Amino acid sequence: MSNKMFDLIVLGASDEGIALTRAACRAFPDKSIAIVSRYFRSGFGDNTVDAKYHFEQFTANIVYMAYSRGLVSVSSDDNKTVLYCKNIIIATGTKPEELPNKYSNVFYNQRSLLASNPSGTLLITGESSKAIRAAIALSDKFKNIYVCSQAFVLSNDIRHSRKVKECGNISHLANCKIQQYNTTDSKTIDSVILDTYVTVPTSAILIIADRQPETDFAKPLLRYMGSDKKIITNRSGQTPAIPNVFAAGECALTEDGYKVDTSLTLDAIAKQNNWR
Repeated sequence: MSNKMFDLIVLGASDEGIALTRAACRAFPDKSIAIVSRYFRSGFGDNTVDAKYHFEQFTANIVYMAYSRGLVSVSSDDNKTVLYCKNIIIATGTKPEELPNKYSNVFYNQRSLLASNPSGTLLITGESSKAIRAAIALSDKFKNIYVCSQAFVLSNDIRHSRKVKECGNISHLANCKIQQYNTTDSKTIDSVILDTYVTVPTSAILIIADRQPETDFAKPLLRYMGSDKKIITNRSGQTPAIPNVFAAGECALTEDGYKVDTSLTLDAIAKQNNWR
């Protein structure tokens, strides 16, 4: 069994999880920081990884989280790995956009999209790193490609990526999601309206479907918000019941129903631990 101790663990390699890990490494260079996930993926600019990161990859699902004497421990369901930390941020994934399957220009994989002989403007929505890779691969098939994601913190990596610059026709619409869509013939979607009030005309939509947030292991923190279970936090992502447990991304909501302001999360952790 592997037992390790960290000052901060970010649980989940979602967009927010990766970004918060990178920000924490810059903000707290003398602290031991780990990002933990069952599945790792690229998404670090041009596939580069900062040497300050410590990565742990579970071979099984994270199924248990315990709190004792001010420490948090997380365990895998094969009982081979237990990690301990002074603070934890739960960032276990983003929920994919959902659009009705009846529209002929909505696709869930690149193969079916290419089979439709696409052209014009493509909107890709979903997990940022996978979406940007898809945009690069499809850049010669469309006049314009928009990548729409809920993570604003990766926008600099995407904007300054060498490959994206070389393509010249890829734009990133950060920190937003599809609010509604417009159709004139009930068969295709002509444009989408984002929750930033931006309207994007589109000839095709590719949805990169990520896994659902794996938050069941954090049952004491979950509450129903509408039809979904969410980890309820304050504005900085801090859970009221356990002050050294934070949450960010799609798995979390504030008590008044807003997204967590991740710009406040690391400040709250630093203040609680007297790191500054």
